[in-house]
Amino acid sequence: MNNILKAQEALYLWLSSFDKRSYDLIRQSCDYLNIQYDLGIESYAVWKIFYPLVYTGVVEHVGNGYYALTEPMAIDFGTHYVIINSKEGNSSKTGESIGISLLDKKKGIISHQNVIQFHALQILRSFPTISTVVDGFYESIVEEEKFEYHNYKSKKGVAELKDGGLKRYFSIPQDGYQRQIPDKTINPDALNISYYYERVVNNQYNGHYNVQTRDLYLEAFGLPILVHRVLMLDCLSRKKMPTKSNTEYHYSGIQYKIVKELNRILNNSIRIDE
Repeated sequence: MNNILKAQEALYLWLSSFDKRSYDLIRQSCDYLNIQYDLGIESYAVWKIFYPLVYTGVVEHVGNGYYALTEPMAIDFGTHYVIINSKEGNSSKTGESIGISLLDKKKGIISHQNVIQFHALQILRSFPTISTVVDGFYESIVEEEKFEYHNYKSKKGVAELKDGGLKRYFSIPQDGYQRQIPDKTINPDALNISYYYERVVNNQYNGHYNVQTRDLYLEAFGLPILVHRVLMLDCLSRKKMPTKSNTEYHYSGIQYKIVKELNRILNNSIRIDE
């Protein structure tokens, strides 16, 4: 186990001792773990230590900037279970994921009362498009000249306003379009969705898919949490975890019909390679 995983396991065990913890306390704990485990993370250790647990669904936002371990559950995939936060209270893991374990049905019967079925396509069909989500944010009227744009070349998409505190907006000035992005204490996925939609309005891809090999790659920066969770569980139905490089997540064995539905959600920003 590498030091990042050791730090994540320590944070996981700490979180398991409380009903919930605030984001500020979690961030401070990550800064401490960065030093304790000599990780050498120069800034925002919380992104390397804590957020992977959020992305896998082991930790959930419970409102007002507080987080807690997800209630123990088991997902039934027919031949095996994927267990989230084992009731035994340990940090069981599969591959390199704290709090997630696999159990072959031939090897035992689980004691979890919360056993659920999982169907990726059915879940994705309930997701709105990212443009619809951003459009649902509160309309705002702020002088565009005050914005600092994430995409400084096009000056379209996510913008920051540092005026009595940091606020973020989604702005398309030439269309007179402006929305205020909810703070992460209200909606932890709002900024992620906005970054993905920013690529759409700038005619950039959010990912690519090979029909022949069934390999799906999505941009890691700004990847919506719920999208990753669905794709991760789909991979775990085949007993595989997604892998991550510096810039992309790789999901193997994804069926084309799932990618087509995902492409609807992401406003057709996945390149399809035949």
